[in-house]
Amino acid sequence: MEVAISTGLYYTKNHHEILDIIVASGCKRIELFLNQAFIDLSVEEIKEAIDERGLIVSSIHLPLTFIAYKRNENEGYWIEKGLKYLEILGGEILVTHFFYKPDNHQMNNDISHLANIAYYSEVTDKLICTENLPNIEMDTVLKDQSQLIEKLSINKGCMTFDITHAASHNRCIIAQYGQYKNYIRNIHLSDYLDGNEHKVIGTGNLPIERFIKLLKKDGYKYPITIEYDFENPTRNDVKSDEEAIQLLSDSIEMIEACLN
Repeated sequence: MEVAISTGLYYTKNHHEILDIIVASGCKRIELFLNQAFIDLSVEEIKEAIDERGLIVSSIHLPLTFIAYKRNENEGYWIEKGLKYLEILGGEILVTHFFYKPDNHQMNNDISHLANIAYYSEVTDKLICTENLPNIEMDTVLKDQSQLIEKLSINKGCMTFDITHAASHNRCIIAQYGQYKNYIRNIHLSDYLDGNEHKVIGTGNLPIERFIKLLKKDGYKYPITIEYDFENPTRNDVKSDEEAIQLLSDSIEMIEACLN
């Protein structure tokens, strides 16, 4: 089991600063989130920045739906590009969840999304993961546990389990993990409180220590990816790079203590 940090911590900082913060925290593995800080960099620029810091790519998270659609790019385009990135940068896991249609943001994209995962999973040995969604207004299988499990079983799919998205449905994350676990190949780990997702571990009310110890007991062998939001002060009011580094270091220490 490996611990990684998502580069999605920030989207207004430049990529060098984001990677420097992660390195200073003591973490060596990243989930490369192709948000505003990374999306327009060439893969060669990304590789150079990662290599010179001695970082390892565990997974790549494709752009959020609204970012790709603004550029007239669809999920198929980004899955193909993401697979090429994995070949160059390393890593075994691609995370994608284009969950609404390009021409109707109120209508789910479930059929196309699940078809993309089924198709591309047949042509690569990489793991292409969908992600459970929070309790949004849209009707989509990605937020309905029983429907998502059914679709994953039919399509031989896999998933990134985001525990704060799960918590937004007011259901126990331990129980949800137990039902999803046969399909989980990546975990987005953060805390949750009063509707706020992606909080620093220990600032919410989720049973995270119990959850991590259960992962160890179950022999979970895939990444645990710390996914915090340091841009939104209602989630985490982080005032400096030094504070961000300390928060990440403390989180890694807590996770490792649960695993030892």
